[in-house]
Amino acid sequence: MSIPLHQTIRRLACPTAAFLICLPGPAAAQVVEVGLVARTGEVAPGGDGTAISTLNSAFSNGLGDAGFTGGLESGERFVWSGAGIVWMNGLAKGVVLTGAESTMGISDAGGFVYSPAVDGDDAVWSQAGLLQREPDPIPGTVQIWSSFNSRPTMAPNGTAFWVTGLAATPGGSTYGRGFMRCDDPTNPQNSELVIASGDAIEEGGDFYEIGTIGIGFAYGTSSDAQGLVLILKMAGVPTTSDDFLYVNGTLREREGDPISEGAIEKWGAFRGVGIDNEGTYLSFGPLTGGDAATSEYVALDGEIIVREGDVVDGIELASGYAVRWAAINDEHQVVHVWESGSTAGTMFLTEFGPGGTTTRALVSIGDQLDFDGDGVGDATLTDFNVSSVVGPGIGLSNQPWAFTTVSVDSPELGVIDAVIRVPLSGGDSPADLNGDGVVNGADLTILLSGWGGRGLPDLNGDGVVNGADLAILLSDWTG
Repeated sequence: MSIPLHQTIRRLACPTAAFLICLPGPAAAQVVEVGLVARTGEVAPGGDGTAISTLNSAFSNGLGDAGFTGGLESGERFVWSGAGIVWMNGLAKGVVLTGAESTMGISDAGGFVYSPAVDGDDAVWSQAGLLQREPDPIPGTVQIWSSFNSRPTMAPNGTAFWVTGLAATPGGSTYGRGFMRCDDPTNPQNSELVIASGDAIEEGGDFYEIGTIGIGFAYGTSSDAQGLVLILKMAGVPTTSDDFLYVNGTLREREGDPISEGAIEKWGAFRGVGIDNEGTYLSFGPLTGGDAATSEYVALDGEIIVREGDVVDGIELASGYAVRWAAINDEHQVVHVWESGSTAGTMFLTEFGPGGTTTRALVSIGDQLDFDGDGVGDATLTDFNVSSVVGPGIGLSNQPWAFTTVSVDSPELGVIDAVIRVPLSGGDSPADLNGDGVVNGADLTILLSGWGGRGLPDLNGDGVVNGADLAILLSDWTG
């Protein structure tokens, strides 16, 4: 893919004497209309009657529903999908489930996958029950047992993916990692070890062997479950050049290689990845060999589209900004969160295509969040709870919104955590459901036809189309 870079991004190029004059100031706070999906301190539908105490990273399915794990004040751990809690650890029969990793996934048909411990064993659990746990044998292999199970996700069609530890004996120590796929979670024996430590991959006549920790926890699968991008760490090569991007069976960018022919800057250790149905792949992380103040980047197919030092939609990604996470969908859109410490950060939308890329800010730390569509801020955004280590943090589908977990300061409730739905439609009203530039009877018809369901007419992102969404549409009515 060839993308003309930085179409709407300008690089600071000021004479030294005038530097302080032309340097843009911090972004002015604004009121941003978002959907409030869930928050700490509230009693959630489907729970045990106690309030939500913790909220983990947000994910999404093809319908644009939100999914995440979290905790209740009772100590119970839950799985949320769409309009509320659909599973709690205490509902399991015959086994004891404890804990819940941040990474999870939901399908369009009500499926889910997450990672609790089952009777103390690290496991992956789906809507159909146990999928895999230590120290069970890995299906389809000879004398390979699971030693841990982590970072599960799910495609809209219900295909589950996760990273497993490899052991040579039941309960033995971990000697490597493997990437798992299960097309039918109702049949755990359908699980497949796709790629694993010790596998050799050919590239340019050379063979590279995947190392003991060679399967990265940050991976990407396409929404049709056919595309795969992994960060592989190879054995027997210098640690400064052992990271590779593995895209649909082929090795692409390598840590330590120049980012382009003749460039001084080199790819550093890759932090995160993603891929769409067309095979366009996303990567982000730091560069090495150049100016440390401009080392952070987001790239598509190995071409940098946004980097530290750019001024994006009036916001300078100054030295110290880093990409916390980025996600790609099938609508030629990338959503990425940049933060500098705990006081500055912005979620951006980049749209790409043959004409180049355009990038604009969606919401920033310090903005007022309007949850009820009345144009008045209800809480101040204080932090994006996004991490490439614990969980991706951005739930992105092909619908015109993204989910993320944030901290906000509410005048009534104080500092709380919340899962919010951020519209990607810019200044257009989210109630303009047919995209014709006005909110009128045609949009009302679409909303009413989806009443009680999910998807596009769910304007406030709570997982169900109801009177709250109708109120938002009517408040934005233009006739």
